[in-house]
Amino acid sequence: MATTRGRIVQTPLKKKPYKVVLEHGGGTDTEEGVETMREGEALIREEMPAPPERDTSRDRPASDVDGSRE
Repeated sequence: MATTRGRIVQTPLKKKPYKVVLEHGGGTDTEEGVETMREGEALIREEMPAPPERDTSRDRPASDVDGSRE
């Protein structure tokens, strides 16, 4: 199941000072010990699915937008 959310938790009394908790949609959470916050952030980015591309077909230049709000 895909990872839906990730967080980093301090674990000062453990061998590794931080752990990454990955939540899976409806499934069991997984945990992995890491040495640094940076390592934890990289693990979360690696495990999270890429967001869908943004639809830009309806975008228009700012000069086309009417600035008055009367």
